[in-house]
Amino acid sequence: MFIMRYTLRSISFVLLFFTASILSAQILLVGARASMGGVQVVRWNANTGATLNAVPTTAIGYYMGASVFDAVGGQYYFRDPSGLQRISFAPDAADPITIQYDLSNAEIDMQNGKIYALSHAPVLDSTGAVIGQTFNFMQYRLADSTESLLLPIVDCSGYVSDASGYDSNHGIFYFFGVDTINQMCLYKVTTALGSYAYTKMPLSNPNFNVVSLNYDNDNDILYAIGHLATGPGNLQIQIVNQTTAAMTLEANFPQFPGIQGGSNTYDQASHSVVFRALDSTMALNTWGYDTQAHQLSMLQEPTLDVSEYEADNTAYAAVKYGTLGRADLSPSASGMAAYPNPASDRIVFQVAGHSLPAQVTVYDMRGALVASESWGMGPEHALQIQSWPEGIYIAEVLLGGKRLHSKFVVAH
Repeated sequence: MFIMRYTLRSISFVLLFFTASILSAQILLVGARASMGGVQVVRWNANTGATLNAVPTTAIGYYMGASVFDAVGGQYYFRDPSGLQRISFAPDAADPITIQYDLSNAEIDMQNGKIYALSHAPVLDSTGAVIGQTFNFMQYRLADSTESLLLPIVDCSGYVSDASGYDSNHGIFYFFGVDTINQMCLYKVTTALGSYAYTKMPLSNPNFNVVSLNYDNDNDILYAIGHLATGPGNLQIQIVNQTTAAMTLEANFPQFPGIQGGSNTYDQASHSVVFRALDSTMALNTWGYDTQAHQLSMLQEPTLDVSEYEADNTAYAAVKYGTLGRADLSPSASGMAAYPNPASDRIVFQVAGHSLPAQVTVYDMRGALVASESWGMGPEHALQIQSWPEGIYIAEVLLGGKRLHSKFVVAH
């Protein structure tokens, strides 16, 4: 039941047969594109399809379900045949990293920047023949690039690639796996306070084949996307109870006969499950399902054959978990000013030397999206804030692939 796919020089996808409008919040995605020239990592605005960054790498391929976006440092990691690739933006750079352990189903703790993942290794007999596999829970520390095997998952005989999610609020790693008596289970690994332990709960709906798992850190909800085993045309999103593994239907999409493995993620700011699916015309498109508005919308892709999707949740994590609160957000440090500050009727953003179209997005101190608007080519952009509640807000401006931040106060 162990599932893993490797893409070498060309995109391959797994069709699991079972299958609008525009989302109000901006969604930034990062993905990998393999071709004869190697792997390129693309970062783009999924609402418009505009490419923000295109970074070439030395990798010749990548593993499905083994990528992660570091929402603390704003970097994208993916597993290639020789190790790990770290992709930075503005300036764009790709750095190959040698790793000791295998890494799959990677997730980021948005509070401390640690990567948690699953690892497997072959079990050999006395002749050197492979007779089985062991499965472990591991940690990769971004701060010093150290790896640790934290916990053996002793009664796990396989796991579903890309079916993992991380609760950054409470330090819990979730994944779907098969135990030693062939039950599909939800595994729950605790990481808080440096103590590591796991429990498992048999899946309440054995007819639901899970493709991916995502955690909504704003509302503490675990979402699974997959399909019914009873036949094609049954793509669904289910809410998974974190204690009992009971499943409740959130949304049903009979229009999609297939979904691309590895191209599923969760955008925290817009509360959207993002996935790439095959529709009834056999066209592959990217979709976003807003779990609060219960609305499905088609998203834009920057180029063909991008997969290994991860949402760029940097701004959300910075606001919700305090990264920006600890940073120097003065105009001299950030490159952007917000005035008047405090403001009551409108807030004006100014960037010295600004000459390109940009996007301004504002979050409240919970990390929830408040506003998202296009900024023209002038040096200033104003937002009307008469109806906004009083409080502290964070503005992020995407300008030429760079991120600029400013903190301001609304006081009526």
